[in-house]
Amino acid sequence: MPNRGISSGLLSIAICSILLVGFDIGAAGAAGTTRPVNVTLVSHSSKTSRARAACQADGATVSTAIAAYKAENPGKFPTMANLISSAYHGPYLQSAPKNPDYYKFSIASHGVLKIATVKSLGPPILYRTAVPFEGPSSCAKV
Repeated sequence: MPNRGISSGLLSIAICSILLVGFDIGAAGAAGTTRPVNVTLVSHSSKTSRARAACQADGATVSTAIAAYKAENPGKFPTMANLISSAYHGPYLQSAPKNPDYYKFSIASHGVLKIATVKSLGPPILYRTAVPFEGPSSCAKV
């Protein structure tokens, strides 16, 4: 069987026990041209790096859910319970994101997403004062 390269945007790569971060490879396009494909794996990164990446993803997910809630319910501000509930045209989230060893999210009045990062693992776990989540940089202290 002839080697057909990569077609229809489908890419299958098997990588065992190595870490690739920002490694660019060439993939054959439909017309036989080569285009770059960025492969990023973080499976063997530190727990802190994984927690930071999860924090960034969770924050983006909840921010999107808050925006969707506000669009569907003009003039109303969500709580985390509202985002998970089937009320108010929801649910907007399957569950509230949590990673108590590193961070926790909350929704303040007027639908402002806040993040509190861990200050000390304790026991008890102590969190820094919650601040508004303003994007990936808000997870820098995770």
